[in-house]
Amino acid sequence: DSDDRSGPLLRLRARGECWVEVQNLKGETLFVNTLEEGDERSLPLGDGLQLLVGRPDLLDVAAGDEDFRIFGPIDRIDWVVIRPPAEPEPPS
Repeated sequence: DSDDRSGPLLRLRARGECWVEVQNLKGETLFVNTLEEGDERSLPLGDGLQLLVGRPDLLDVAAGDEDFRIFGPIDRIDWVVIRPPAEPEPPS
């Protein structure tokens, strides 16, 4: 269910103006926008999302509870799949 907010989120944080498109793994567009410096967005990760970013060096991303990291170098303009962090193994 796409309204399920209980799963991990993909968090986006812009450090400058950057164009972002987010699709699910079926290729359906979920979000397209230009983010300005300081803008943040969160989207349910589901099984994973794919991103195309116009200034990947100005976008920080975090999956679930992970720390933010730079999406990529300025010249990497390509679709990148981000999947949810692995669930910890339950104690046996």
